[in-house]
Parts: sequence; structure tokens; C-alpha cells
Amino acid sequence: MEFYAMVLSDFNKPLIRDKIHLDNPQGNEVIIKILAAGMCGTDLGISRGIELKPGFQLPMILGHENVGEIVSIGDSVQDYNIGDRVAVYPAWGCGKCRWCRGGFPNLCPYQTTPGQTGYNGGYAEYMLVPDYRWLYGIGSLDPIHVAPLVDAGTTSLGAVKKIVSSVSPVSTIIINGIGGLATYTVQIMKTVMPTVNVIAVSRKDEHLEFAKKLGADIVVKPSQLKETVGMVTDGEGAQGAIDLVSSSDTVQMLNSVLSVNGKLVLVGAYGKTSNIDVFTTMVYQHSISGSNYGTYQDMIDVIKMYSMKRIKSYVVERKLEDANVGLEAISSGTVLGRQVIVPD
Repeated sequence: MEFYAMVLSDFNKPLIRDKIHLDNPQGNEVIIKILAAGMCGTDLGISRGIELKPGFQLPMILGHENVGEIVSIGDSVQDYNIGDRVAVYPAWGCGKCRWCRGGFPNLCPYQTTPGQTGYNGGYAEYMLVPDYRWLYGIGSLDPIHVAPLVDAGTTSLGAVKKIVSSVSPVSTIIINGIGGLATYTVQIMKTVMPTVNVIAVSRKDEHLEFAKKLGADIVVKPSQLKETVGMVTDGEGAQGAIDLVSSSDTVQMLNSVLSVNGKLVLVGAYGKTSNIDVFTTMVYQHSISGSNYGTYQDMIDVIKMYSMKRIKSYVVERKLEDANVGLEAISSGTVLGRQVIVPD
């Protein structure tokens, strides 16, 4: 099979439209025709030569948020047939380590990810999935609106679950960084715990307005956060915070406004290091946790949330040949919501 894809051939250079060849699938392998491929900030980082996982090699086809139609299957594939429309879970664990055995392939130290390690992603007309067990049938759901759920929605649910397990239903929760990922983080938080008070934080006015649309109860700029949290919580502090930026400044800012036993979940990767007030963290027993993606079941659950109309996708569609335009839009922060490549 031959088809076209937008290929990353060198860092800090535009993706190149090129012809790709795929052999017929074998064993558990499946080939899908890409119906929608979400664009992620991680893709931009990879294109610049940062955020690279071990084993990354050029050339690479980016794209780890993929929905497609099965067009060819290996002889060991079960449960799926040609013509099925599927979402592709992208944290392909080894299947043998303790994390995979426990249902957490997103924590597998040997995992591969399409568009990041080992396998090409979905900025293409077709894509190989090495094992049908990473697929999930979406039936008649809109693939363009499902694609971002594969990563952005799943990552958001994974982070929200880490917060809601340790806070009261009438607590104050901060979500910092209202970009593409927050599209789902705010909605999912208000869906899972509708009575919590969500404070959304962003430097940009238009992003704060977007956060209101998503369901945030209060929107503030960073300079207003400390005073606002003090007023809203009567000086107690926020019980939880999700940092979708995770720079040195934002980690310190959020840690400083947590309540006793408050929890900070780091999701963004924009900062490499951060200094925190150790005394405050120790005395008030703050906990700081990383959140890496979500499980296969998290992906299923967030797709079901969408199908039940509990959450919405806000998308900007791009043609395959406009992938570079999409990466530039991520860089400039001009898109509210998520961008999705639609090859047709």
C-alpha cells in the first residue's frame, strides 16, 4: 500500500509531504484509514527536537490522537473487522511489566507511542497499529470530535481522578493554563464533581472567556489568584490544583495557595525544574504528583462521556497538507480548543 503523509525529516523545519509504503498487516496488526488525527503540543515539541522519548528516530510521521476505519487486518486479529471505525489508544505498553499487568500501560517504561517512538503516527492517509488490542470501536460517533479525546481527553480524566480522590465535593480546585488540554480538564472536573468550585487561571483574556464557556466558576489572571483563593475559601486555601503548564513559576504559585493536605497534580511539561517552599510543603503536608496520560479504560470512559453529551469537543479542522499551519497555530497559541487533521 502506498499513500501520502506529512513527514518530519529534520528538526525545526516544516513537515514534508511524502509518499509512504506499508506492507500487508501480519498477526495482530491492523491498518486504518485515518479519519481524524488530533494535533497536540507534544507534536510541536518533537518537531523542535525537544520532548523526545528514548528510541526516537527521524524521519517520523507525527500524530498520536487517531481515529480511523479499518481497511486491512492480520490473520490473528479478533473482535474487529474491515470497515469498523476505531479510536487508537496510543500508550502501547510491553504487556509484560508490572504496570502493564496492572492495567497501566501509560506507566510502562518500555512503551511505544505512534508519532513518538517506534511507529509512525496519524498525520497521514493511513496508519499501522501493531496490535488490535489498542483499538476501541466508536460506532457512529463523529471521528473529528473523538480524536482529541484519545490524548487530551484521556490525559485530563487521568489528572482529574488524581484530584477528586482526595478532595471534598464542595472544595475549591484550580486549573492553571487554559489551552487545548484545558478544553477537557475543566469540563471533566465539572462533570465528575459538579459541586466543586473551579478557578481557571490564564494570562490571556480570551482564554479566560473560553474557560467560562467550558464551565469554570471563577476565572483569574495569575496576579489575582492568591487574593481570589483567600476570599473564596475564607483563607483556608484550595484543596487541589492541576497545572497544565508546570513551569517553575506556576508550580510555586499553585503550591503557595494550597490548603492543608492540598494536592498539586502536574500535567504540563513546559518547565524542566522548579523550586518550591519545602517548609510550607512539609508543614502543611502538601502532595505534588505527576500525571502521565491515562489508562485504556480512561480513554473508553471519556469517549462515553462525550457520547452521553456530558462533554464537548471544540475543534478546528485542518487538511493534511496544512499540518504545518496547525503546528504554527499551536506555537502562537491562537487556537482555542483542539486542532484536528482530516486527510479527506
